[in-house]
Parts: sequence; C-alpha cells; structure tokens
Amino acid sequence: MQLIFGKSMLFNGEVYCTYQEWNRNHVFEEHNHDFFEFFIVRSGVCRHKINGLYETLLPGDMYFIRPRDTHLLTCAENSEFYGIYNCNIKPDVFLQCFHTLAAPGSGVDDIMGKFRLTQVQLERMQSVFEQRLLQQPINDSPQGKVTGRLLLLEALGMRIQNYNCDHCNEPAWLQSLLAAMRQKKNYQAGVTRLFELSGRSREHVSRCMRQYYGISPSEYILELRLNNALSQLLYTNLSVEQIAYENGFRNLAYFYVTFRKRYQVTPAQYRKNYKVSK
Repeated sequence: MQLIFGKSMLFNGEVYCTYQEWNRNHVFEEHNHDFFEFFIVRSGVCRHKINGLYETLLPGDMYFIRPRDTHLLTCAENSEFYGIYNCNIKPDVFLQCFHTLAAPGSGVDDIMGKFRLTQVQLERMQSVFEQRLLQQPINDSPQGKVTGRLLLLEALGMRIQNYNCDHCNEPAWLQSLLAAMRQKKNYQAGVTRLFELSGRSREHVSRCMRQYYGISPSEYILELRLNNALSQLLYTNLSVEQIAYENGFRNLAYFYVTFRKRYQVTPAQYRKNYKVSK
C-alpha cells in the first residue's frame, strides 16, 4: 500500500471521515459496501471506475456513491499522486440528512455521481474537513454526533442546490406535474394518473421527463414508491406487506424483487439493519 499521508476521525459511529494521499503505485481494489460515501478530490488527478464505467476526476470534483455501487480509484496517467477527502455514512443517517434538505418526494439517486464544486465551495469544504479532522477524538459524545452530521449536511446542501439549479429551466407544467405526483394518492395510482394530470400526450410527457430528468414516467413513479417504502421501513412498525400495498405495489413479489435490486437486501433485512429507534 503506497499511502503517502493519511488522517481520520470517527464521529459517534455514524460518520467516518478521512484525508488520504496515494501515489500512482496504489490501486484500490474494486469494491462496494453497505454505507453511503462521498469524496472530494483535493489534489492530483484520479481515474475512477464506477459500475464498470471509467471517468477522470479533477481537483474540485465531489462524488456521491450509493451502498450498491461498485467502484475503484487509481492515479490518472498524467498524475503522480492524488489526495481525497472521504466520508462514509450510515444509511439511516444519510437518509435523514438528505430528507431534511431535499424537496418532498426527491430520491437519493437524483444526487448520486459527480458534482463540480466552485472554487469557493471547494475552499469551504477543505476548511470544514480540516477543522473536523484536527479535533480531538469525540467518537461517542453528543458533540461527535452533531459534528459528523453538520459536515454531511454541508456537502448535501451544496449538491442539492446544484441539482435544483440543473432543473430550473424545466417547463412550469412539468414542475407542477411532478409536484402533484409526490402526493401518495397519485403515485399509488401510478403512471396512468401521471398522464391524466399532465393534460398532454404520453409521448410528449415521456420525452420531457427524459430531457429534463433522465428518467421515464414509470421509473419516476417507482422511485417515489421505493423512497416512501424505505422511510416507512425505517420509521414505522407497519408490516412489509402493508408498506408494499400502501405505496401502490399490488404484487408483493414484485415489491421484493425491485427493492432487493435497488438496495441489495430484502425489505425485512433493511429494516433489521437500519431501523431508527425511537
């Protein structure tokens, strides 16, 4: 392992932060994990493989990764080393912080992937990480819990704000339509209701959703249903069957298949691993 420099901090068992510098002789093994992750390239140039696709990451690039994603990092050919700030977050903590900031009905998949920080944002995140990493160990203290979550909220705030700006030019009718579909009675009814509320042809609606969101109407409905089901698994005592039917899944087997495909575990396993205690 060719680690040039590293330092780390664990915040209350919820958020684990590191700063690492690696030279070109080091290659992370391709891997996935059971937590959310984001990292920021501070220096050097990285070659990133994510779910089988390669891309180049430069200083100022921030990347959000889901538990089910598979990835690895190496030095790019024109770089001798790279340095990254990295943050690993328990799923329930990540989801709580995300839903604190995101619009109702928004899904975490919306913000995954690469985001280019401005110079001001990069300097701000560097300052935040350095301040946190220089603190004395506070692993199990209430202060540690707050500190770790504040760091995550800072990063999420930048990403969500950027995502919202990406879609600020979408037609007003499409914004209103998707806002209406976030109501349970509508996403329970499915794509038929979406097309009814749009007042436009199926082809036009589908084309606009692809253009502005990169998603089909049926994929959007599925995302809304899974997001609410995930929340109910974490925060309620409803049975898995009740949750499935409440969110418009008329076939319990289909709910299990789609949930497992998305989160790599069954609904019951997810609840067992991450349910929030009251």
